[in-house]
Amino acid sequence: MKKMKKKTCIMAMAMAMAMLFGITAAFAGEWTALPANDPAAVGNAINLGTSRDNAVDVKAEGDKIFITFYGLHVTESGKVMTDAELQSMVPDRVRLASGILDMARAAGAPGVTHPYIAEGAIKEGETTIVIPNYATDATPDVEHIWGDGRLNGSPYPIVLNPDNPWVVYDTTASGRPNLGSLAIGILECKGKVYPLKYLGLGKIVQGPHPELADTCRKGVSNFSQNTPH
Repeated sequence: MKKMKKKTCIMAMAMAMAMLFGITAAFAGEWTALPANDPAAVGNAINLGTSRDNAVDVKAEGDKIFITFYGLHVTESGKVMTDAELQSMVPDRVRLASGILDMARAAGAPGVTHPYIAEGAIKEGETTIVIPNYATDATPDVEHIWGDGRLNGSPYPIVLNPDNPWVVYDTTASGRPNLGSLAIGILECKGKVYPLKYLGLGKIVQGPHPELADTCRKGVSNFSQNTPH
């Protein structure tokens, strides 16, 4: 019964997102094609340049979440690129995918045909994308965000730095980040957000998490919403 209720909640949340953003057709004219699932890239993280390259910060205001990228680059699927190679891989637009929507799509939610939730233009490697926050005091949400950048008319996976506080991942048997699993991991509370990484729970599944309501009330130690990350 609990699993059915959670699935219903995820699908309802996904359909609300779909109606708000019109995602069933929103990206059809902007991109040449939806990319296939990226093959898992496993191993050491690439050289990611300066601290402001491939960095991400997340903030909340009311019922909106602001995701800002600095020095954003894209990469070729399944290829570990050098920092020098990445410097030319700067997209002109980015679109973000929602783990919650992806789960709903896989479950057959009406009107949800792909996981993309929002997109925006990039200027000098920087952009801020706004997504909705449906968390309530009683039911926080966990969201995983990843995305594609458009370069020369084609989509490429965006580069996320596994050392960034907002980036979560699965680990390999040797304890290294699985680079194919990188995502922006967000605990969405009512009116505020926290990095999943600060919870010490790993890459927990996206969707509603009422058991984390107390965490939202108390806050997360060693994290300040006013500090750039």
